[in-house]
Amino acid sequence: MVLAVKTPMMLSHYRRKKIAKLLLSAILIFILYIKFFTVITIYPQQYWYSYFSNTAPISSYNTVDEPQKLILFPRYFPSQFDSELQEYYSKVLGLALPQTEYKILRYENSLLHAHEQSLKSAIEANYTLQETNLFNSLSQINEPHCSSLNDTISFEVSEPFNFDTDLYKIVNKVLNSEHLKENRGFNNIRNQIKAKTINKHWFRFVGNSVYLEDYGVHLMVSRVSYTPSGRKERAFFSFSYAQIFDEAWNEITDIELIVPTNNLNSDDTSQAYMSIKYPSIVPIPTYKSRTLYKGPEDPRVILVKSRNGYMEPVIIFNAYGQVLNPDTEKIEYKLKRYMFLSWLWQTQQGKLIPSESRDSAKLVYCKTVSLKHLEKFAMEKNWTPMLSFIERQEAGHDINIYIVYRWSKLEILKCSLEDIQDGNIQCNSVFQVGKTSPVGRFRGGTSMVNINMLLDSQRKQVPQLNSIIDHIPKGREIWFGFARAHLEECGCGESMYRPNIVVLVKDQGKFKITHVSPFVSLNIPMLPWDTTKPNTLCLGRSVVIPNGISQWMIAQDQYGKLDDYLTLAISRADVTVDLIHIRGLFSQVLNLEHSVFKDSNISRNKGIDIVECALDGSKEFCKAFGEEREMIESSMLKGVDTEILEF
Repeated sequence: MVLAVKTPMMLSHYRRKKIAKLLLSAILIFILYIKFFTVITIYPQQYWYSYFSNTAPISSYNTVDEPQKLILFPRYFPSQFDSELQEYYSKVLGLALPQTEYKILRYENSLLHAHEQSLKSAIEANYTLQETNLFNSLSQINEPHCSSLNDTISFEVSEPFNFDTDLYKIVNKVLNSEHLKENRGFNNIRNQIKAKTINKHWFRFVGNSVYLEDYGVHLMVSRVSYTPSGRKERAFFSFSYAQIFDEAWNEITDIELIVPTNNLNSDDTSQAYMSIKYPSIVPIPTYKSRTLYKGPEDPRVILVKSRNGYMEPVIIFNAYGQVLNPDTEKIEYKLKRYMFLSWLWQTQQGKLIPSESRDSAKLVYCKTVSLKHLEKFAMEKNWTPMLSFIERQEAGHDINIYIVYRWSKLEILKCSLEDIQDGNIQCNSVFQVGKTSPVGRFRGGTSMVNINMLLDSQRKQVPQLNSIIDHIPKGREIWFGFARAHLEECGCGESMYRPNIVVLVKDQGKFKITHVSPFVSLNIPMLPWDTTKPNTLCLGRSVVIPNGISQWMIAQDQYGKLDDYLTLAISRADVTVDLIHIRGLFSQVLNLEHSVFKDSNISRNKGIDIVECALDGSKEFCKAFGEEREMIESSMLKGVDTEILEF
């Protein structure tokens, strides 16, 4: 079609003005289109709703220049106006509004914009390449060897982000805590504050976190230990410490979360929600002893879906426990560690344990139960928790927590969340390879991420995930995580801990480790066990522990290409809380030659244990580390400059 356009001289003033407006409108529309092209392309069905909704991230309220207290309600709270929230806070909860600057709000950010904002810090990180091997148990080779079961994958890792916290602030909370009052040695602690020696006696590590989607923040739980002697491996007691971070990983130093109590059937509406202040010491009931180490150790935080439909955080940890002597019926504090489960947003009155004191009986603690299993060993620890997506879909909530009890000679436990008797949850073995044996050198690290659950949670934001979900064989569940092997005298030091990638699959009621890696360095700079001797990595232990997968975000660009960003919490030398971002790991696992996303049969077993392959590869890693470090440290003694490699 040919358009005949008159010259400007022939146009009336009115028509020239009209065309100018049309041209201006076209330019503005074009600019808006370019600005939001990626979003519109990726999320066409949700774009307009999310664009006009409240898209302010929590970080916009977490300002250093104008600090203010933040009172945050979840997105599902029935009221949204400030006046209604203030009335609920003061009249229903019976709490006094702050006298200083504060902001009270309900989190309303759309899932689309929350997804984008969470991706931002990971996308902007600096990355370096990392390669590793993955041993697979899906090969059809008749007489396999470790070398023939080997796939090579590559991905990118960021530098570690350290989350140091002012230990003096934490110690002051300890001194003012009614829940920790029974621990002795407070006079020494006050002397340490005066002498400014807190950093020699207090250590914070094992930090791991979950993203609270209904609040737009990260909840981090770490372990803080106290050692009078200054030797971190000889702690006197420890506790769990909880903090809140915004979506950009900046700590919010004064915040209250209004959380559901999961007691919604009560006529007393004040019990529907309660306020929890952060940062804070997690009030976990612990057993009292004058001499033995006490308190929760190595907490692992996960999110479970409650019967009332809310996602709530729970932690699994180990601690020494009490038993009744069957002969004397006296309480005995045995040198045995048990596993426990605490709901961080549910409460109980008193410790509810045999050694309950009058003082502790008056206090409110987190609801805590012990996880009972056949007492096979003198110590229970390093359990790896995971959840079932299929069970959550069928029941509408989580009814069990599954535990990888042992990686070598794989054994899986099932612990019911709905059958609590006398403060205990019974955990039963539902899968076991071979006879009962010690835990071995290959042990738990992070909780396992359910891949089915991960894909389902982001399928609306990333439509391409639907085709991946459709290719997973019916009834199959896939978990991904980081274990960690413990090897002794394999390099130049006392022992070595490093992460190992692991993929676990369930088909037809049977579990199988389908992929596992040797040690992976993740390009993490090492710290010495004795932090006062920075160049002595061959002295004592060499430790990098994977503590938790904080978040795993999948993105799709305008060309349909997938990219993913995993945030891993680690500790170095038992003195740090660090995070690293890993880019492209899901894509690598998805496209493996022997992939759990396309292989229809995982039951094949060719008579080789790939965990042993991973341990052999880890020994080679450890040996190479030792040789490299001995050369470097020997050269340093001679005054020769040597490039330091990261292991």
